[in-house]
Amino acid sequence: AGPHPVRRGGHYLVLGGHGGLGLAVAERLASAGAGSVALVSRSGGRDVDPAAVAAITAHGCAVDHRAADVNTPGGLREVVAAIRAERGALHGVLHAAGTLRDGLLRTATREDLAAVLAPKVDGVRELAAAVEGLELDFAVLFGSVSGAFGNLGQG
Repeated sequence: AGPHPVRRGGHYLVLGGHGGLGLAVAERLASAGAGSVALVSRSGGRDVDPAAVAAITAHGCAVDHRAADVNTPGGLREVVAAIRAERGALHGVLHAAGTLRDGLLRTATREDLAAVLAPKVDGVRELAAAVEGLELDFAVLFGSVSGAFGNLGQG
């Protein structure tokens, strides 16, 4: 009911930004007037769909591709520092990064569980450390609806 949370001309960070959810969120930010979105993934956008990026830039929004692993200690601090140095500010962050290791829980190994939990648990901790002290307009952490509604192979 209040003002739109996306600042016109604002600068935003999207973790997992080269995946389907990250690209959809980035386009939504762009259509709401964002000035730039920094899309972060381990690949750095090497395999991103050019049409998805074109849909973002069609709104006049700049797209920055960044390579970083959200689990790496200090890695997101460097990304946030670079965005602030290049853009002057950071107004919001969205965490959509994740790792899939589909399978039944009864057959999951410790390594599988650690790999799936790391981007969400360690990634949130790293993101919080990277933006500590900044006055963001918002921070959004995406989870999975399968946690609430179930999805065979995703516990």
